[in-house]
Amino acid sequence: TTEIYTLSLHDALPIWFILSRPVLIDLLNRSLVEREALLAYLKKKGLDSHAKVALVDVGWAGTIHQCLHILLKSVASPTHLTGYYLATFATADHAITDVSFASYLAHKGQPATVCAQIQSFLNLFETVYSSAEGSLLYFEGTSPKHVEGVHQASDKSVEQIRNLHKIHRGALAF
Repeated sequence: TTEIYTLSLHDALPIWFILSRPVLIDLLNRSLVEREALLAYLKKKGLDSHAKVALVDVGWAGTIHQCLHILLKSVASPTHLTGYYLATFATADHAITDVSFASYLAHKGQPATVCAQIQSFLNLFETVYSSAEGSLLYFEGTSPKHVEGVHQASDKSVEQIRNLHKIHRGALAF
């Protein structure tokens, strides 16, 4: 069955803008630059070797793990990634393929009652396990050996950062 969608001019303009040739060319060029910088950063961190690397994250769907796996595979990296997650939802079963991963509280959506409880408090988990730094925007560098992440300015106050560090220390001690 084919469904037909009707877009208003207001909704169609951003799509038209993004799909315009100059924007697509700029996006493609920027993505190539960022891809090379990310690969240089990963190489600097040893992810171009036969290393066994643990990827630790809160989890949920495992998309970062899968994307990193695909990127490393595209450059024939022999690195073996294993993901360790607080919990993964049922969507991880479809998102994470050909990789090893384990989950602590819930694995691939089971037990369902635990996943439901976690989903009720996602913002709390994201806050407790968040970084004190701002979000990573991209990687850049002057050479392959001098590549660093560029972060958004933190939106947290000094007191919030101090409290977040206390939470992190407490979670590690636990």
